Amino acid sequence: MNDLDQFLEDLAQLREDVDYLTSIVDPGPALPPSSGADASVASRADAPGPPTDSRAGIAHVWHSLTAHEADRAWSALTEWVDWLTSRFTLDDAVPMCWYRHGAMVDELDALRAAWAAAYLDPHARPVDASYWLESLDRALMRLRVWDRYGCTAGTHHEDSSTCEGRTGGERESYLRGDIDGRALPRPLYAVPPEPSVDR
Repeated sequence: MNDLDQFLEDLAQLREDVDYLTSIVDPGPALPPSSGADASVASRADAPGPPTDSRAGIAHVWHSLTAHEADRAWSALTEWVDWLTSRFTLDDAVPMCWYRHGAMVDELDALRAAWAAAYLDPHARPVDASYWLESLDRALMRLRVWDRYGCTAGTHHEDSSTCEGRTGGERESYLRGDIDGRALPRPLYAVPPEPSVDR
């Protein structure tokens, strides 16, 4: 193991330790883990409440994340999007395959970060929640524009060409392929590589 590998391993452990200590100081209700698209739909219906994560107010630069960071980011974002679509009844606005569309991932992640800043930050102003609701309205308009191939109708279509439809564990398989295809951190302004998932 070289020095860089050791550093990355130590950094990942440190992040886990900080998250553990944060959960002791500010524990929140845990959401049930989802496994497959059917579980995702079920979690929308019976999710106990929104995720609570002290680092939730940070949007991600997705292509620069390591495998460990991507795993945590995808987990947090999918749980939050499942809660959001259930809470605001957005099944007609947020397609089930949102995670396969980069623009939608960035939009929803930014919306999640803004939500966390408005609702979880103890220093948030009372008006921040209202501002977030206005941001939600603008984000939903953009999501509808980006769904130009009609994924909300129930069948996923790639932005550039049609691919196979979604199956039971398709989301987890896609995300696992993305996570497993990552190695070392990438520069923040590099051109993002294509996901390493078989299409």
